[in-house]
Amino acid sequence: SKSMTDYSRPLILNSISWWINNASDRYIVTWMCGVAINGVYSIAYKIPSIVEVFQSIFLQAWQISAVTSFNDKDREKFFSRIYTTYNLLMVLLCSAIIIMVKFIARIMFAYKFYEAWVFVPILLLANVFGAMSGLIGGVFSAAKDTKIYSYSTTIGAIVNIILNIILIKFVGVIGAAIATAISYFVVWFFRIVNAKKYITLKINIKRDLVVYFILVLQAVLMINIASIKVYILQLILFISIIILYYKEINGLLKGLWRYVSTKLTMIGDKS
Repeated sequence: SKSMTDYSRPLILNSISWWINNASDRYIVTWMCGVAINGVYSIAYKIPSIVEVFQSIFLQAWQISAVTSFNDKDREKFFSRIYTTYNLLMVLLCSAIIIMVKFIARIMFAYKFYEAWVFVPILLLANVFGAMSGLIGGVFSAAKDTKIYSYSTTIGAIVNIILNIILIKFVGVIGAAIATAISYFVVWFFRIVNAKKYITLKINIKRDLVVYFILVLQAVLMINIASIKVYILQLILFISIIILYYKEINGLLKGLWRYVSTKLTMIGDKS
């Protein structure tokens, strides 16, 4: 039917644009810096890719929940709670991996590719914005507005290509990772602004932006400071994130404890 065609057509552009966002940096690095350097850069994707596996599983389930819950009376509360919790988990995971990135790289990367760790912190930032963009995308899917869905990704893809060419020329291969992070941020920002047409997310956007800045700071410090002092600074920044999200973390832990207690009680009753 025509409505199905109108719904599906923008999704083709969306898929192509996401592919550009995910892969264009590696093609441009090969073009501008050579195959050998791209090999090192590509290795850096191994760590964010592991996180993406769990994200994709969650987002597939979320798409279904978003559609089925879109017409509920308490949908704003539900959507806001999911967004806040998912954002919290992604931020904490990103922050923790940045702190441990050198240790993880020693385990996961071959010795000659160890230097690839330097790209990982910035690619993890891109990973956070990609995850949050995917979550908000569920709102547009539920509202059957795939045009905004695809427009945001297309804008991100254009920004990605332009920034890749400019930044790689001026700051080297690290520019490719920066371009990817900025383009994912653009997609997230475009979607969070346009989501207001369909739903009012009760989130503390100013605090989230402060936390994202802390993640950027973590990445910059980890890349630029080689001494042991960097871990003291990283710990301070990680604790800062926990303080800023204390209420949400406390609520999440209480909910988890209630769930575990209920399960244990049920097991006890059966026995």
